[in-house]
Amino acid sequence: MTRISSLVSILFVSSVLAQDPALRQEICVNAGWSHPLGTSLEYAADLGDGHVLGVGAGFSLAGGMFGLDARRYFQTDRPANPYLGVVVSKATGLDGFLVVSEKETSDTAVYDIEGGLMVAPRLGLRISVARLRLHFNGGYGFVLSGGGVTQVSGKDNAGTRKFLDMVSLGGPEFSASGGIAF
Repeated sequence: MTRISSLVSILFVSSVLAQDPALRQEICVNAGWSHPLGTSLEYAADLGDGHVLGVGAGFSLAGGMFGLDARRYFQTDRPANPYLGVVVSKATGLDGFLVVSEKETSDTAVYDIEGGLMVAPRLGLRISVARLRLHFNGGYGFVLSGGGVTQVSGKDNAGTRKFLDMVSLGGPEFSASGGIAF
């Protein structure tokens, strides 16, 4: 009898943790290193057969960001669900970005971070618990146009330039998203 009740408990918990097929839409908050939509809010709709299409907008050091997110989930009936996807996003750019050196306050400089268009292939894992969704994402943003950094005034140094290259448009992504399905 104990084995049967344990099996029933495991089946019940598994069914609660599995994605409910009636939950076809989600709202997520995105954050992390170089997320293709910046720190953003995203709405996504399940189109069926594991295909999800999202639209989002946010802000990063490359300026305002907006774009489309397409994902293909492979195990939609399980709580841990791997995916492949691509984001196409547009950054507006950021003018007059002031950088103050940690070593000397006289090493301040002003930069313009150019906006641009980016495509970001990505992969990740979505964890579903009832209506809650947690996404762990990785990928790389390829800049199709724009995305440069121009010094406007001040003193440039290697450390500042390295920082600006890391926060400008494109490059590796390591991010997480959390949201709710409805």
